Amino acid sequence: MFRRREERLLTAKSAAKGALFFWVFFRVGVMYVIVRWDGDLKNALRADVESVLYCMTYFAFFAVSTILYFAVSRADPGYVPTVEESRLLDDVEVVRPRKGNAPIELMEVRSSTVKANPVHGQAYGEDEIEEGGPEMESVSASRQAPTIESLNEIEIVEEEPKHGALQEEATNRVCKVCKRDQPLRTKHCYDCGKCVYTFDHHCFWIGNCVGEYNHRLFWWYLFFEFITVCWTCSLSASTFRATSGLNWASDWVYYNLPSFLAMLVCIGFTILLGALLFFHSYLVVTGQTTWEASSIGNVTYLKGLPVGIYPFSEGWIHNVRRFCFRSSRDPPTRWPQPEPPWQEGQRFWWLENEYWSCF
Repeated sequence: MFRRREERLLTAKSAAKGALFFWVFFRVGVMYVIVRWDGDLKNALRADVESVLYCMTYFAFFAVSTILYFAVSRADPGYVPTVEESRLLDDVEVVRPRKGNAPIELMEVRSSTVKANPVHGQAYGEDEIEEGGPEMESVSASRQAPTIESLNEIEIVEEEPKHGALQEEATNRVCKVCKRDQPLRTKHCYDCGKCVYTFDHHCFWIGNCVGEYNHRLFWWYLFFEFITVCWTCSLSASTFRATSGLNWASDWVYYNLPSFLAMLVCIGFTILLGALLFFHSYLVVTGQTTWEASSIGNVTYLKGLPVGIYPFSEGWIHNVRRFCFRSSRDPPTRWPQPEPPWQEGQRFWWLENEYWSCF
C-alpha cells in the first residue's frame, strides 16, 4: 500500500512536469508565430500610439496569466496539518457555531492545562492559580485520598454539549493516511499526499490541488488565461497568407502551417478553458466543489438530498462574496452537517431562484 502511494506521488509529479513543459512550449511557440509572421500584432507595433496601446494590453494579459499560473501552482490549497506538524503547533481548535446552515469558522487558541476542583465544582487555568493561595490548597487537597464524607460532598457538574459540538463530533472522520480528523468537505488527495480543506480537485495542469485557500486564485487564472488564449487565437488567424499560382496548395502549407497549428491549439484551449471557467463559476454561485458535483452519489454527507438543493449555499450573492473576499489568513471553514429544513438560499435554478423568476 505504501509503495502504491509513493508511485502515485511520483506519477503526479511527472505529469505536472510534463504539463509545465507543454505549457511553456505552447506559449513560446505561439508568441514566436504571432510576432515573427506579419499579422495584427506585428502591424500594430509599426503603427500609431493607439495600436501600441493595443499591443501593451495584450502583453499585459499575457503576463498576468503567466504570473497567475505560477502563483496558483505554488499556492497552498489548504493542507490539513499532519500529526508531526500539529505537534509543532501547540494549539487547539475551538468551534464557534452559527445559526442555520451558515459556515462555522475555526478559531485557533493556545492550549492551557485546566485543573478542576472537585469539591467546589470549579475549574481553574494554570495562570489563574496563585502559589499558596486557597485554590492551590484545594487542588492539593483534592489529590489526597477521599473519605466517604468528602465523596458525598462532591458535586458533579455536567456541561450540556452544544449543538455545534455535536455536529462536529458526528461529521468528523479520521483520514487513514494522515491519521488526522477530516472536517466536513475535507478530502485526502493521493496525488499530493495530504488532506485538503474544502477539496475541489487535483489539477495536473498546475501540478497542485485546488482547495479552500487557492480556489479563488484558480478562478482568476482561468479568467485571464481564457481571454489571453482567445486573443492569441485571433492574432494567429491574422498571420495567414493568401497564395496563388499553380503551386498555391504547397505554398499555403509552407507559409501557413505554423499559424494553422498555433490557431488549432488555441481553439482547443479556448473550448477547454471556456468550459472550465463556466463550470467553476457555476460552482461558486451554487456553493459546490468539483468533487461534490461530480461524485454526489458517493459523497456520504450528500446522500439523500432532494433534487435542486445545495446544502452549503447561502444564496448566490453571499456565495460570491465569501468566495471573493476569502483571505488566506482566515482559519479554515468548519461546515455544518447538511440537514433540513432547507433555506431559500440553498435552492438555485438559473430560471427561478430566490432573486428572480422567469415564470
